[in-house]
Amino acid sequence: MRRFALESWAGYLVTGFAWARMEVFFLHVSWGSQSVALFSASVTLANLATQGPLLLTNGLLPYLSRQQGHREDRTQQATYATGMRLLAFLIFPACLGAAAIAPALVPAIYGKAFSGAVPSTIVLLCGATVTASCSVGFIYLLAMERTRFVVATGGVAALAVIVCGVTLVPTFGVMAAAIARAVIQASTSIVTIWYLSRYLDCPTPVADLARIAAAALICAGAAFVCITWVQGPAGITLAVLAGVCVYGVAARLLRVLPKSDAERLLNALAMLPRPMWIPATRALRLIAPSLNG
Repeated sequence: MRRFALESWAGYLVTGFAWARMEVFFLHVSWGSQSVALFSASVTLANLATQGPLLLTNGLLPYLSRQQGHREDRTQQATYATGMRLLAFLIFPACLGAAAIAPALVPAIYGKAFSGAVPSTIVLLCGATVTASCSVGFIYLLAMERTRFVVATGGVAALAVIVCGVTLVPTFGVMAAAIARAVIQASTSIVTIWYLSRYLDCPTPVADLARIAAAALICAGAAFVCITWVQGPAGITLAVLAGVCVYGVAARLLRVLPKSDAERLLNALAMLPRPMWIPATRALRLIAPSLNG
């Protein structure tokens, strides 16, 4: 228990350092407060796109830990795969759809003075599709007590942030900070997924994630067409509605949700108030035809 507690504390510390907005310090020193404002706006929008789905992972650690205590390896692996698919199902369209409408969304929220934050927002949103959907892997490592790996990867990521902050950010500014953040975080997530597959015999459902990504890209394409044709708030509203509808159709055609995952989502929707539960369950049954079989 002492080892797990100490290594977990160290892991959260170094990982938090890498995931915090350390780029703000380097941007302020080299480029001033305007660049900090642009970067902060980009990070805020990227975090908002993933915050809701990530809250659903809070119960995974005790659940996986209990299975580890009972040596239920198959159940653990199934939970891991299901968690990744469900997170990706929610996060991929949210991030890629937001990236598609960012040219209209960022100025609408922050004003035209923040139009320079559009490219960095797109980069961070695209990076968040990988980072956020792979967060289940981080929780799985903690449940399996592989805390030393978490400390090691977090330390390397924190060091990479500092190196990029003193080399790339002073030269290239906001875009360098955004690209470095997205690449470092995504690389850490990919290494974690590789470790799970290689050393813990916990394969990632790559084919399922590819189908979800394809549906999300179609959704993003539809949203981008809408903001191109219709300007202003009306275009953003139309883009969101079109993106949701197109994603639902694409998800149904590509069968992105296995029956077991769809049933879990259906059970989770039972917590909603009845006025919200009825349309939500009907929409899920349209997206996942396996529920009607």
